[in-house]
Amino acid sequence: MLKSPIWIIFVFICSRVLVFQMQPWLSDDVWRYLWDGVLLANNINPYRFTPDSPELMTFRSTNSELYALLDYRNYSTIYPPLAQYVFALSTSIGEVWGNSIQEKLLVWKGVLVVSEGIGLWFIWKTQRAFKQDSIWLWAYCCLPMTALEVSGQAHVDGLLLAPLGWLIWLIARGKHRLAAVPIVVLGAIKILPLVLALPLGAMLAKAIAANGNA
Repeated sequence: MLKSPIWIIFVFICSRVLVFQMQPWLSDDVWRYLWDGVLLANNINPYRFTPDSPELMTFRSTNSELYALLDYRNYSTIYPPLAQYVFALSTSIGEVWGNSIQEKLLVWKGVLVVSEGIGLWFIWKTQRAFKQDSIWLWAYCCLPMTALEVSGQAHVDGLLLAPLGWLIWLIARGKHRLAAVPIVVLGAIKILPLVLALPLGAMLAKAIAANGNA
């Protein structure tokens, strides 16, 4: 029974649903995601203006509730371009349902959970191809911290799971050149994964060279 993907999906969905309605309280990062998303959705460059810029006076008045939740208002955004576009997409979809912060937050959380699920699906495919046990997927889905950070606190790290799972699957299948694509995607979502690019790139280069000499 434990090897069935249906039960893994069941545990994953249940654990995420349990904290989906939770309001972020461990950090206020999510409000900056939404602020940047609303800016970009209104064709305003989030890298150009800080939240307290005089140029955004009118924008602040129409988004005063979201502005009040922000920290570091005198700093421009630090999030890479691809993350910004996902922020904008999420807030735009949220505005279709309603103009409150809650709708935008729930759509953003939904995007994160979908990304997380895609990443786990790639990892499950990799494990299945190599006939490995799914115990680590079970462990991940059952860990309270993973559900809390992604579905509860809505941290952008959940967006990394889809390209990370894709990267693992490509490397496992020996598609080393194509593996450069998810590495770029990871860096376009959050800067930190770029730290891994150099050693991982060296590893992939050796694998490509070894395949070429085989």
